[in-house]
Amino acid sequence: YPIWFGWGYKIWPPYGNQEEMEITNGVAKTDADGNFSISFKAIPDETVDKKNQPIFDYEVTANITDINGETRSGQTLVAVAYQALQLNISAADKIPADSINTIKIGSVNMNGLFEKSTVELSMFRLQEPGRIFRTRYWEMPDQFVMSKEEYYRYFPYDAYADEDQVGKWSIGPKVLERRDTTTASGDFNFGQKALAPGWYKMVVTTRDKYNEEVRAEKYIRLTDSKENKIDEPILLVLDKKIAEPQEKISYRIQTGFDKIWLIQHLSRTGKDRSIQYFDITGGKPITNQITATEDDRGGININYAFVRQNRVYSGSEFVNIPWSNKDLNISYSTYRDKLLPGAEEKWTMKISGSKGDKAAAELLVSMYDASLDQFKAHNWNPLSAIWPGNSERMEWTGSSFASVQSDVRVGYTYPYQEPEEKTYDAFADFGWNEGGSQRVYKLARREERSAAAPVANESLDSFSAGNLNNALAGKVAGVQVRSEAAAALGRESTVSLRGENRLSAPGAVYVVDGVIMASGDNIDPNDILSITVLQAPEAVALYGAQAKNGAVVIVTKSGSGGKNKSPLNDIKLRENFNETAFFFPALTTDATGNVSFSFTMPEALTKWKLMTLAHSKELASAYSEQTVITQKPLMVQP
Repeated sequence: YPIWFGWGYKIWPPYGNQEEMEITNGVAKTDADGNFSISFKAIPDETVDKKNQPIFDYEVTANITDINGETRSGQTLVAVAYQALQLNISAADKIPADSINTIKIGSVNMNGLFEKSTVELSMFRLQEPGRIFRTRYWEMPDQFVMSKEEYYRYFPYDAYADEDQVGKWSIGPKVLERRDTTTASGDFNFGQKALAPGWYKMVVTTRDKYNEEVRAEKYIRLTDSKENKIDEPILLVLDKKIAEPQEKISYRIQTGFDKIWLIQHLSRTGKDRSIQYFDITGGKPITNQITATEDDRGGININYAFVRQNRVYSGSEFVNIPWSNKDLNISYSTYRDKLLPGAEEKWTMKISGSKGDKAAAELLVSMYDASLDQFKAHNWNPLSAIWPGNSERMEWTGSSFASVQSDVRVGYTYPYQEPEEKTYDAFADFGWNEGGSQRVYKLARREERSAAAPVANESLDSFSAGNLNNALAGKVAGVQVRSEAAAALGRESTVSLRGENRLSAPGAVYVVDGVIMASGDNIDPNDILSITVLQAPEAVALYGAQAKNGAVVIVTKSGSGGKNKSPLNDIKLRENFNETAFFFPALTTDATGNVSFSFTMPEALTKWKLMTLAHSKELASAYSEQTVITQKPLMVQP
C-alpha cells in the first residue's frame, strides 16, 4: 500500500438551496499505514424538518501528495442524519394478498450496511373514497366556492380537493401487528393472517442506539384473484413476471367502471404482434393465458388502452422470458487465493451449462496486478448483451382529449408607488475573492530508507587496482567518498552513506567474507566477487552497533567458499516483478468441461485480479472475477 506523507482536504455541506459553503479545510500527515482522520461540524440544512428523517451527504475532497511528489485527488460522501439507523420497505405498489410475505423490510446504518434491529410492523386499512377520479388538468384549488356535495353533482369524476391522493385517505383500524428482528436478506415474518384486498398503510418503527425513533411508511394495494369490485379504472394482475419456455402465464383484467371497451396489444419476440378487443363489465373480470415458447426469449409485452370520461387510460406489463439457455457457470476446482511469490501453480476450472450439464467452451483467462485499476478498471463483458430483449411497446396518445385554458382578465389597474432606487458604497476587492477556495498542499521531507544496494557486475569489472573506496564513488546511490586529495594528506579515505539520523562516527564499516574490518584500503579490487552496500538500519540488524553508520559487505573470490561466508549470500533476491501473471487467450475444455493451465507466479507482494471469460460455439457465456494475494509467510515492514 502507498504511504502518503501529505494531504489537504475541504468539506462541503448539503445544500438544499443550491448554495455551497466550505465548512473546514486543513493539512495533516498520514500515519505509517497511510490512514488519516478528520473532524468537522456537520451543519444541517435547517429548512428540512427533523421529523422527516432527512439524511445529509457531506462532500469531502482530499488532495494527497506522495513521497515522489505526485498528487492525487479523491472525493467521497459522508452521510449524516439525526438517527443512526435507516429502515426501508421493499415492495411493489400492488401485490397479491397471498404474497405479502414477499415484502422485504431492511435496517441499515448510514453507510448502507446491514444492522440488526428489532422492529414493530403495523398495517392499517385505508378508507377509500368509493369513486374513481380522472386526472385533473389543473392544480388543486386553495379557495372553494361550492360544497363537496354540489361539486360532485356537477363533476362526478373530478376530485374536489386532495381525495384522489392515497396518502390523504383516512386511516382505518389496525388490521395487523407484528414484532420481529430484521435479517440481512430482508425477510420478515408476517404471520398467517389473511388480509382482504384493498389499500393499506404499512408502518415500521424501531429505535436506534441513541433511543431516537426511526420510522418507515409505505402504501400498498393488495389484490385478489377472487376480487370483483374495485375502485380503480383498471387492474391487470399477472400470476408471474418471469417464466421459462413451456410455462403458462395467466393474467386477469378488471375495471372499476360500469363498462369499458379495451384494446390489448400483445408483443412477442418471435411472433407477429396481435391485437384483441374486450368488452369488460365492472364486477366481471376477464382472464387470459399465454404459453411461453423458445421464440419468446427476450420477453412478452402486454399493452392496453381504453377511453372513458374524456380521458385515455393506458398501461403495460412485461413478462421476462430470460436467455437462460445462453448462460454458462464457471467453478474453480483447484484455486488458492493466497500464494507465495514465485510459486509454481496449476489450476483447474470447470465450465457447465445453465442446468449443470457439461459444456464445451473456450476460455480467456488473465491475472494482473490489481493496483493498475487505479488508473483504469479492467473487465470483460460476457456475450449476454448480444441477445435481444423485447422493447416493443405500444404508445397510446390522447391528443384528441386536451386541456383548454382560458384567461379571465379583470379590467382594473393599480397605480403602484415605485420606490426610489438606492445605491451603496462598496469596498474595492483588489482581486480578493470571498467565494474562492484554496487547495493547500504539504510535502514532507522524504526520509531515505534504501534497502541493500548491490554493485552491478559490470561496475566490478571496471575497478582498477587502486583504492577501493574511490572505486565505489558513483557506483552505488547514497555513497559519499572523501576525495583522493584529502587522502593524500596522510589520512585514510572514508565512505559515508547518505541518509537521515547520521551519527558522529566517521564512516561505514567493511565486512569482508563475514569478517568486520576497519577499512577497505588493503582489499584487492580484482579479488572482489560481489559488493553490497547496507544502510544503517539493515547494517545494525546484522552486525550490531559498530555498523551504526552503514556497512559495505564484500565477498571475495578467494574467500567465498570459506567458513566466513556472508549471511546475505543465502538471501535470494526477487527478480520477477511482471505486472501480468499470465494471459491465456484460447484455452479449451476437455470432454468433461474441465480446463487446466500452469504458470509461475511473479514475485511482487501485492493483490492480483483474476478474470475469466468463457463462451461456447452457441454463444453462451459467463464471466467471473477472483482476487489473489501474494505474500510471504512472515513479513516485517518498517
